[in-house]
Amino acid sequence: MTTKNNKLFITGFIMPCIIVLLLVYIYPVLRTITMSFFHMNGVTKPISAWTWGGLDNYKRLFQSPDFLKSLWNSFKYLTVGGVITVALSILLGVFLSGKADMPGRHFYRTIIYMPNMLSAIAIGNAFTYYVFQEDFGLLTSIWKWFGAEPIAWMTGGNKFNAMLFAVIFCGVGYYMLLMISGIESIPDDLYEAAVLDGAGPFQKFWNITLPLMKGTIRTIVTFWSIGAMQSFAWNQAFSPLGAESSTISPIVYMYEILFGSALSQIEPDAGLGAAVGIVTALMVQIIYTICNKALASDDLEF
Repeated sequence: MTTKNNKLFITGFIMPCIIVLLLVYIYPVLRTITMSFFHMNGVTKPISAWTWGGLDNYKRLFQSPDFLKSLWNSFKYLTVGGVITVALSILLGVFLSGKADMPGRHFYRTIIYMPNMLSAIAIGNAFTYYVFQEDFGLLTSIWKWFGAEPIAWMTGGNKFNAMLFAVIFCGVGYYMLLMISGIESIPDDLYEAAVLDGAGPFQKFWNITLPLMKGTIRTIVTFWSIGAMQSFAWNQAFSPLGAESSTISPIVYMYEILFGSALSQIEPDAGLGAAVGIVTALMVQIIYTICNKALASDDLEF
């Protein structure tokens, strides 16, 4: 087969992938960017029905108290939830990895990971009705058993804390497995040499495990950060009747604006919804870049 025929042969296999990529990714992205500069009341409206608005959608967006509140909720989700999740995943990964040789570690791994296999809606309903319910929930029963006044977990700012607890409870098992995978790839020779040098458990963790897990930690932080900006199912599970200030996220706000609700008082606004999508995508990219810079790998080899 000649070089020219070989190139045609390869192009024939690649073209279907390129066409699908253009249709299902490139075109929607370009259309969304364009829509964010126009006014229209429906996603499927023809271009002839669009009205030029320039940066008006972006100005309205950052003047909206609901959108600013959604960014604040995402920031709390990202920082508070992220610190707790990363810390727990490291702790569980260290104790439940093969390096620790903890009895029953496979059983504990399964139990901790199991909530991650269930849908967010199912787990969210279980938490809202059976754990955080103010009259007969599990936490209410514990509070009453100790003679304390029950806490209204599902009202005000407490609802966000309750949602974040549920998210961490269900997600930490996944990040724990990532950490375990990284720890178990570290050669035993490094730990044996450290023991011969008189290193204790903490010294081994601080000087061997943690530095070599920087890449895995970066992956965990990146995944969690993207999830924080794109949170939707959990917010809907804890606020099923509509977006609430305590649990609203940028994606929930975008959904409400696109399809109309109490937030969109007159009619759906597809142009404003597209602007929300663009701003959220840019923030995800910024977070991803910061994570890569802050947790840059030192190219350690072992």
